[in-house]
This record gives sequence, C-alpha cells and structure tokens, in this order.
Amino acid sequence: MSTSRSTGERATAVVAVGVAIALLVTGCGGGSRLSLLARGASEASSELRPLSEDLLHAAQKGAVKTPSALEDAAAGIPASGLSDAERAAAARVERWLKVIAFWNGAVKWSTGWETGLGDEATGLVGAALIADAKPAFRQQVDDLTERLLRNLTCQTARKYIDAAAQEAEGESGLLYDPAVPSDRPAIEDFARGVLYADWDDQGVEAAIDLAALTVSIVGTVQTWEKTLRSIIDSPDGTIRQANIFYLRSCVAKV
Repeated sequence: MSTSRSTGERATAVVAVGVAIALLVTGCGGGSRLSLLARGASEASSELRPLSEDLLHAAQKGAVKTPSALEDAAAGIPASGLSDAERAAAARVERWLKVIAFWNGAVKWSTGWETGLGDEATGLVGAALIADAKPAFRQQVDDLTERLLRNLTCQTARKYIDAAAQEAEGESGLLYDPAVPSDRPAIEDFARGVLYADWDDQGVEAAIDLAALTVSIVGTVQTWEKTLRSIIDSPDGTIRQANIFYLRSCVAKV
C-alpha cells in the first residue's frame, strides 16, 4: 500500500514539474509573465533615470535606446487574459515605451529645427522682399531673420520648461539673446534699427517689407509653440517637449 502511494505521489510530482516547466517556457504562467513585465519596467526605470538626474546632459546627448528587457516585456504582453497585477505591470511597460518614443521624437524635432532654421529664414525673407537686393544686404537680412527666429523660439520654449529644466539650465551659457524683443512691433523696430545702422534707410524700406517679415517670423514660431507645449506622463513624473528642445537648442553644449 505504501509503495502504491509513493508511486502515485512521484507521478503527481513529475506531472506538476512538467506543467511548471511548460508554463515557464511558454510564458503563460502568471508569475513568470508578471516577473517579465516587472523586470522590463524596472530596467527601464534604472537605465532612464539619468534623463531626470542629469537632464541637461541627457537632452544634449540625444536619443535613448529601448532597454532589451523592456522590449522583451512588451513582446510578451498578450491581448487578453491578464491578471490585475499583470495589467498594472503591463501598463507601466507601455508607459515607458511611450516615454522613450516621446523623448526620441522630441530630439528628432529639435534636430530638424536646428537643421532647417537657415532655410526657414531664407524662405521668409524671400517672401518679404520687394525688390532685388545686394547679396550682402540679403545675407544680412537672412542672418538677422535666423537670429530672430532662434531668439523668439527659445524665449517661447523658456515659458514652458519646468523647474527641473530651469535647474539644469543653471549658469550655462545661452545660444540666444533673451534681451532681443519678443513682441511683433518691437521685433520690427529691432530689425529696422539693425539694418538702418548699415544701410540707407530708404534703401532698406524699398528692398524689404519688414512688417510682413516680422509677421511671418511671429506666425512661424506660433506654429512651433504647439509642439513645445507638449507634455507626456511617465511612470516617474512628466516629460516636457520644451525641456528637451530648450536644453538642446537654446543652452550652450556641455
């Protein structure tokens, strides 16, 4: 009788071990799946912590890579059948994925802005020209317009950064001049003063419509402002598009 019970117990144990191994290999076991999700979120939190601990360096460094454990965790999320604990862990994984996508998107936008700023300025000046201008005059107006676009965009971004970005900015040098005016009439007066200092007043007015140019500058920055206002929730707080842009494009490189 005891031998029979012993054999039955051993058979039951073998079946139990086999089921456990199968669950572990297939990822269907609640504990193993929960562990996978938790590990992915934990690794993301650990690897991405520098984004908040050294925001200036992180922003200027650029894009971030998705941690391998987070990728594995995301790939292991089924469409249904999750327990409450698994759903909570899966939500954390998905939020980290959104944070990474948002961060890298902001870096890409900032890089594109930097790259295209000169062409943007040239296009605005071309639309505001009244008559053919000397190459030296045209170059000065192009450069001035690029400067005004940079200044106004950085001043606009500065309105939306949070305390973390203000602290990261610290005593770093700026890539723009906060003293340059930011309202449209003052921008027009500023541009007129710069050009009048080097060129005949009547010649300037005959060559370019400064009122139209400054309207275009302000309008262009207003379209960018919508992007700068963007905010995304993350498991460890929030990330602002303006933070990333401002620290990359408006603060001297560290």
